[in-house]
Amino acid sequence: YLETALSYLPAAELYGVTPKDYGPASQRTDGRPWDLIIFEDYLPATLPEVPILAIDPPRTSALGEVAGTLRNPGIATLDPDEPILRYVDLSTTHIAEAARLTTPDWARTIIPGPKGAPLLYAGTRDGLATAVLAFEPRQSDLPLQVAFPILIANLTGELMGGSTAPTEAVEPGT
Repeated sequence: YLETALSYLPAAELYGVTPKDYGPASQRTDGRPWDLIIFEDYLPATLPEVPILAIDPPRTSALGEVAGTLRNPGIATLDPDEPILRYVDLSTTHIAEAARLTTPDWARTIIPGPKGAPLLYAGTRDGLATAVLAFEPRQSDLPLQVAFPILIANLTGELMGGSTAPTEAVEPGT
């Protein structure tokens, strides 16, 4: 689901690396560093110095504290002015399981969960754009909704220097 959503982004080049093949020296085939690294259910001992999206982090790290598991967490009230949630409707989203995270000082909660536990947070960590999603998308029905590719587009836009989503209404036909 994630790869499909990312493939819709203009000018996106996707590369997959297994955890055993990942290393600090991992670079694109042309030698340039990655623009964004997405870790899914894995974190290396040393985090790279590029923007990161961590999905379902398996342990506490510099990205934040993992303090257990949430079963069937509901989504709390969303901020209507949050740019990452622009055009994203999560009202029918169900999540089976998520990591119980604590929002670090460098981040803001994007999708609040039960009792203040964030389901998604983002911010600037040590000068690097970073976001953490508390659940594996396959543990929810989010990838089956129109909201998923829009959320991924908005999130990667912010992590890579600004969303390309329009900030005002778009007239039909344009």
